[in-house]
Amino acid sequence: MYNSNNALTMLSAFLGQLVCVGAVWIASDRALKTSIAISSLHTKTGENCAETTHTNDQPIEPANRSPSWRRAFSKRALSAYLTIGLVLSFEMFVMFGLPKLTTIFFLDLFWSILLGVIICMSFFKALHIIFRPASFLRIETIPNNPMPKLIHSPIPNHPSPFFLETPFRLPVCIALTIAILGSAYNGYYACLPLVAAAYTIMILSVYHMPKVSMRKFYLGVAAIIATIFTVIAIIVLVANIFSNEEDKPAEEKDEEFKMFSPWIGRILTMFNLSVSFNIPAIIMALTLRYEHSVSPLAATHPLPKDGHAIVPAVLPYFPRPIFITGIVSSILGVGSLYVFTMIVPPPEGGFENGVVGLFVIPFVFLGMPVAAWWTGQFQSWWTYSEEWFPKPEAAVAKNSDDVEKGLEEEQVVDDLLDVKA
Repeated sequence: MYNSNNALTMLSAFLGQLVCVGAVWIASDRALKTSIAISSLHTKTGENCAETTHTNDQPIEPANRSPSWRRAFSKRALSAYLTIGLVLSFEMFVMFGLPKLTTIFFLDLFWSILLGVIICMSFFKALHIIFRPASFLRIETIPNNPMPKLIHSPIPNHPSPFFLETPFRLPVCIALTIAILGSAYNGYYACLPLVAAAYTIMILSVYHMPKVSMRKFYLGVAAIIATIFTVIAIIVLVANIFSNEEDKPAEEKDEEFKMFSPWIGRILTMFNLSVSFNIPAIIMALTLRYEHSVSPLAATHPLPKDGHAIVPAVLPYFPRPIFITGIVSSILGVGSLYVFTMIVPPPEGGFENGVVGLFVIPFVFLGMPVAAWWTGQFQSWWTYSEEWFPKPEAAVAKNSDDVEKGLEEEQVVDDLLDVKA
């Protein structure tokens, strides 16, 4: 039976995880609004491309694409491999090398500065996303980069709240960061879920895949999760076979891994908690965009003017049963964690760490297909795909092919008429 302190810890963790579910809703809604503006820009671009093709009357040959094995060893790919390797090496040094070179005080100072910067950035971005009014959006292409830059600009007569202005927002975020770090240092962790929620909103707001398919992404994530479970099972099995913890003195065990103080560890678990919701959140955001695309609301948005589209602040209501099922499944997944802990007591901090993802992800991945099947949309939902930033050359080449086909058909008809004559 749980005592009052444990019950309070469970309630605090449960409310914090519900805050993360709310962050998923906010981030999915913001991604939908951005995609609406981007798609309207591409609609305008596609019309212009078609007109240009018919005017010039010269088909454009598609560019030759290098083989996949050559792209895997290109300068850009090698730079990405090197960057990832350096980041992983730095992480390994910080986690395992730095604790052997300095004291716990300097380790806490190092982690406080690093986490403070990340938390401040998360709040800075999240506040802007949550309270941003309607804005103009234009796309600025970057050479040799499939991800163009999205540039937002304010709309006249749509002022932002005063605390969103950079001179005010930055001090507010710094004050929030100091308050959270200070409360965690003094043993109060009730505000830590705000870190996970802000980090979730920040990650999902900047996460744009150039091209994504529901089926491929769904199966890919399922394969990754199955691999993670398999690797964890192998590690646990090997650790149980070769572990010699009983031979080590208790003092040696305690001093072996002192990478930071416990309050730093509690803050780090918030990022694990955020990752647990980020994976199903990508599927839920994609589903929300699908449900908008099949609703009557999809054809009511105005086309952009002067290369600027409008990112709306509020969208009219449209049916979203599959997305709502994903949200409810997330809450049920969180609740199942607490039912499970009534049978198997969790370790310290077990309610706040990434273990919740092992319960949330299966519930979401099973609940949403069932909702799609129940509403009769499974086939269209499962085969849904989107391309946020289609290349204008592709549209031009497609129009050119259509023109060439039309000319060839006309030539065949003329030849047949000549033969009959």
